[in-house]
Amino acid sequence: MRMEEEYSLKLRMGARMRNILDGRQRV
Repeated sequence: MRMEEEYSLKLRMGARMRNILDGRQRV
């Protein structure tokens, strides 16, 4: 796997986790 692919994958996973945490805090 290329570094760019791994980086974008980590970014996507991090963003998803952040969205879940934000949703929990809002409710």
